[in-house]
Amino acid sequence: MDKCVYLVEDDSDIAYIIQFLLNEEEINVIAFSTIKSFKNFNSHHLPDLFILDVSLPDGNGMQLCNDIKASSKYQNIPVLMLSAHCNTDVMKKNTAANAYISKPFNLDHLLSTVNRLIEKQYPQ
Repeated sequence: MDKCVYLVEDDSDIAYIIQFLLNEEEINVIAFSTIKSFKNFNSHHLPDLFILDVSLPDGNGMQLCNDIKASSKYQNIPVLMLSAHCNTDVMKKNTAANAYISKPFNLDHLLSTVNRLIEKQYPQ
């Protein structure tokens, strides 16, 4: 598995489904259930993609997205936002994410979006 995704998702069932789906496509997933656990993770390996939930127990995924995009370390890595409570128009207005998917999501759509972003083909 040479491709890697960092997933910040507090719903363990959704995180499991995403991990399973992407692992089947030979994409490694490192999952975090909180912003704090993501920020405390110390890795020299950069991911190919971030997948962020909007509603997290210790903060807002939209702010985390903007922090990632403002970081010189991560700014060129695409971000996919997921939300059950925030519509895509609000996410587009308030984040610099490269793509947006509302929950519940279609697995094929998620997979095609992930592959498109990993290949750095951003326009939706």
